[in-house]
Amino acid sequence: MDFLCPGDPTVWDGRRFAPCFADLVLGLGGNVVAAVAVLTLFIARRNASRAENVRRRLPEKLFVFGIPSFAACLSLLGLIVLVKKKIEGIDVPNHESFFRCSQFLAWVAVLISANGPWSEIICNPIICICWMLKILLEIPHLQYKLTEMKAMAYVTEIVSFSTSITFGLFLIVITAVHKLCNKREVNSIEAPLIPSNENSEAENANLINKQHNVWELLTFKSVNPMMDIGIRRQLDFTDLLELPAELKTASCYDKLLSSWTAEHQKYHADSSLLRAMFYAYGWSYLRLGILKVINDSISFVSPLLLNKFIKLIQGSVGMDGYIIAISLGLTSII
Repeated sequence: MDFLCPGDPTVWDGRRFAPCFADLVLGLGGNVVAAVAVLTLFIARRNASRAENVRRRLPEKLFVFGIPSFAACLSLLGLIVLVKKKIEGIDVPNHESFFRCSQFLAWVAVLISANGPWSEIICNPIICICWMLKILLEIPHLQYKLTEMKAMAYVTEIVSFSTSITFGLFLIVITAVHKLCNKREVNSIEAPLIPSNENSEAENANLINKQHNVWELLTFKSVNPMMDIGIRRQLDFTDLLELPAELKTASCYDKLLSSWTAEHQKYHADSSLLRAMFYAYGWSYLRLGILKVINDSISFVSPLLLNKFIKLIQGSVGMDGYIIAISLGLTSII
């Protein structure tokens, strides 16, 4: 860091990242990554069809053109203020100038991509990841800027950061909607209102034979085939998802019967129906009980972490505040 920040070579000052490191390494790096990702996709997709742009609704177009234009103007205003200070002889750190330039270039890259097939460029998970990385790496810059007792800089930084977050949320939403629409694209004009029985039987067979992994079950993707059918026609009882094989009545009966048979052969007159039921279904309910205990424990830990975090707001040491905040967020997600 001596080469990059000769006046402030430290990376961590005990409570936060040093301003030079926050601007010249984190902030500049995040902006460059976002700008390079946007321009790379723009060059790769520049010959793609722009017909999808026309079909986009007005709010989406306002987000694509309005927010980057406003943010670019705000960044340009910050650059003008820095140039004005230098002309007046006021000392301006070089790392802040580099950060402002990279921030302005990132928004200009977004505006350049908006003039191309932006629906193919922006609706991309890579852009979402790079933009979220940009936002996270700008947090240290915002942190040290908010400690300066200047009202104008205070408001400007908050507005700039809020604009980045708003645009990032828009990217996530429009990408998710775009992927969902591509997956469930249906021609409602040409599709029959009442499908044939053969199509219905094929759809039901797909619902029954479809095997779902753990991730699909946790994210409820197992109901997507049924929702796809609901887009094309009205659902009936035959379209509903069936119970897993191990939860069907016949399967449960066979499991209990085999458990009771083994119990009777082993203990004869001392056979216990309760013990047979435990051998048949006990492990499944025991797993649910363990998950319930874990869930209740997390619910108990969250208030304790929140109380500790509130106390550390008044003055934390090192990374304690960040660790507790991340732990609180993880417990809330779980």
